[in-house]
Amino acid sequence: MRLPPTLTLKLQLFAGALRDQPVKWLIATLSISVGVGLGLAVHLIHKQALEQFNNGVRQFSGQADLQLLPHSTLLPESVLDTLSALPEVAVASPVIDMTVAVQGLEKPLRWLGLDVFTAAAVTPNFIGQSETKPGYEAQQGDIPLLNNSNVFVSPALKEQLPAGQNTLTTLAGNKTLHWHLAGSVPAAGAGQLIAVADIAAVQWKLGTLGQISRVDLKLREGVSPTTFQARHGAKFAELGRLETPNEQGTRGASVSQAYRANLSILAMVALLTGGFLTFSTQMLAVAQRSRQWALLAALGARAGSLRVQVLFESMCCGVVGGMLGVAVGWGLATAVVRYLGVDLGAGYFESVQGSVPLAPIDALLFGGFGVVATLLGGLSPALQTGQMALHQRLRAGTEEAGLQFANKAHWVGLLLGLVAVACLWIPPYGNIPVGGYLAVAFGLFGGIAMIGLVVRALIRQPAQLTKMADLARSRLASTPNLLAVGLSGVVASFALVVAMHVMIYSFR
Repeated sequence: MRLPPTLTLKLQLFAGALRDQPVKWLIATLSISVGVGLGLAVHLIHKQALEQFNNGVRQFSGQADLQLLPHSTLLPESVLDTLSALPEVAVASPVIDMTVAVQGLEKPLRWLGLDVFTAAAVTPNFIGQSETKPGYEAQQGDIPLLNNSNVFVSPALKEQLPAGQNTLTTLAGNKTLHWHLAGSVPAAGAGQLIAVADIAAVQWKLGTLGQISRVDLKLREGVSPTTFQARHGAKFAELGRLETPNEQGTRGASVSQAYRANLSILAMVALLTGGFLTFSTQMLAVAQRSRQWALLAALGARAGSLRVQVLFESMCCGVVGGMLGVAVGWGLATAVVRYLGVDLGAGYFESVQGSVPLAPIDALLFGGFGVVATLLGGLSPALQTGQMALHQRLRAGTEEAGLQFANKAHWVGLLLGLVAVACLWIPPYGNIPVGGYLAVAFGLFGGIAMIGLVVRALIRQPAQLTKMADLARSRLASTPNLLAVGLSGVVASFALVVAMHVMIYSFR
């Protein structure tokens, strides 16, 4: 398959640019891939976290219309009688929900205590199914679901236990307790490690007598949860809060909001760094290839075609960086979920190991971010192409003349610095420090715009210099704008390193 002649020419010109500056193009592409990959990984991890959390809320709340949840520790058991006496309540089901250390398991196990009679109307999916031998119940004279030594485990937990094991040993304080594996909880979600026992046995053996973790409420037909909350919320405000399952999902999203926002901003900084590196690389390439552009113009190439060529080269960098970033982001998200969990090991959610699905729209969206970043980075260099007269561009030593805009860029930098300071007074929006993030962005832009002024101040004639140092200073003094543009990518890259260091330190 032969490519169109126009596309072939563009690729040949781009290949020449790669040969001239391979390292700069590589760094720009890698920076774009880091930004795209980090942003996609954060998105996929958060998406997986909310999906798992919402699935857990729906499963553990069952058919409950509302739940009374404590502010911090546990609720007094007496609140159950108060709730049951309300005329709007059909069923009030007490629940013990705690984590218990189990011998043979690396992590603490989620242990539920249920009242089987009330749970049958609210959370029937967590009522255990007995797997005892025929005749066992009659011989023992008890009911397996109410036996204070029985426990029912999820299929995922049963798979982790050694074959033939029929007891669980819990470690509560200085006491070692043995529980008989009486059956399973087949309706438990895939990958969930839980154990369910009678609530009275859990209170007695695990030291929560007179206390419960929450109360699941099933309201009478025709009673609105919102109306019930408004009418009785204040009555229980000192003990806890009345929440619907949907409200718990929203609260679950807000729990991880801080690290999601910080990681998303870090990904944006990486994308901006890639854009600046593209700008720096392309601006220097345009200046250094001015005679090539002039020759093409003399041979009949239009100025618009040359600008399109610059944008084409930037787009190629973005496409490669975006594709690489999507692959890296998907792999990173999968590794994080598998080894750390969807909350990065913070313990916000009950993590379930598994694959992280990648929707095509997510891949296209974040890959497109990389292309947009490089196109924005190449826009200014593209507009600079062909600004000088043709006879001036054909002469040697015209690279500096094409970058005269850098002489006054420090005024823009000062203005951006003032804007950054003003942003510090912007109040948070939705518990996110929008003003702080804007201040960082404008401060970065302003600092890069000030590079030209700093360069000209540093290359002034000093009192004494060696011949070699004076020669180097003279060389730099003759091309201050080229030096300023080249350093902009270095400053942006260093800013990314600092941002990553601060972010990693903040998570400790």
